[in-house]
Amino acid sequence: MRYVLLAICLVAPIAFAQGPLERVHPMLPAHALEWRLHELTDGARNGEGLAALARSEALALAARHHAVEMAELGYFSHTSPTAGNATPSRRVANAGGPMAQVGENLASLPRMTLDFAERVVDGWMDSPGHRQNMLRPSWTHVGFGLHEHGDGRVYVVQVFAEDPNPLHFAHAAPGSTTSLSLRFMVTNDATGFIVLARGAEGGQRVPVTAGQTITVTVDGVSADAPTHIRLAWGRDGDGGVIGQESGWFDPLTSRITTDYRSAAASSRIESYAASAGAARDIVVQLAFERDASDLSVVIDRREVPLSVLGTNVRFSLPGGSEGVPIAVGSARDDSTLTLLQRFTVVNRSGTLVVVPLAP
Repeated sequence: MRYVLLAICLVAPIAFAQGPLERVHPMLPAHALEWRLHELTDGARNGEGLAALARSEALALAARHHAVEMAELGYFSHTSPTAGNATPSRRVANAGGPMAQVGENLASLPRMTLDFAERVVDGWMDSPGHRQNMLRPSWTHVGFGLHEHGDGRVYVVQVFAEDPNPLHFAHAAPGSTTSLSLRFMVTNDATGFIVLARGAEGGQRVPVTAGQTITVTVDGVSADAPTHIRLAWGRDGDGGVIGQESGWFDPLTSRITTDYRSAAASSRIESYAASAGAARDIVVQLAFERDASDLSVVIDRREVPLSVLGTNVRFSLPGGSEGVPIAVGSARDDSTLTLLQRFTVVNRSGTLVVVPLAP
């Protein structure tokens, strides 16, 4: 399964000039100005037939930190000189927001005015790039941050994100998975090799000679659900294999129910025995706002088996997977995934913590 990452939307920041007759008033509470900027942004979107945006505290925190850093370090750019805050996505991840699709608008005014919020939003709407960013239909959330420097200049940051199914809760805890090893006695009537495998795994080639009975072990069989077992035979040098026998092993009954055997099979399973073992793993639980049945979790380009119940998702990672990037995507009609969140699990003083990652 492939997944698609949408581009970050950035445009050149806007710096406003100060006219000689503008009226100045004391700084309003920052939260009141943030709400006013949000109200005006939604008004601009509604005027174009677009949905209003939900407020995100994570996006607001990322925006506030960027506004403060620009003022304190004396720069005005989407790219921060601080490595850990270099991009909008990285700043959003640092603020605890797992959103993968992020956009940002910036503005700077010489001082606070009575029509401050209106001037900022009007300036963005008058700029083609900023207007396109504000009116992107897929945005679902927004956050604002502003900071007044000692010289009176005010820095404004607007951060958008696409998060069609917000993640409300993420938890990781140590666990263990019970797995089975199956030992097979296989009789062979022809010289070549046999392959005994579970599920879609390729299996291991084992050389055999005619009339030989050998023991083959298949590890990692689920102790919770039936596993498909496949036996094939091949001749050295021709590169091909021929199906000989297959069936389902049911751990509840410890039996294999055969569903296929070649009429001319030269290899066959004579007997088998199962033994159980436990392996350390990491159990991750996610809770989303809406139904999660169309979500997939990808690690190293491989999908992870999920247990989904309504808005809740549960899956297991192999022990030692701390620090490995985990991607959550939503299935699309073209058999790709739109990346929604990226995070990892880290061990902090013996406690497993889910940490957002930037794309």
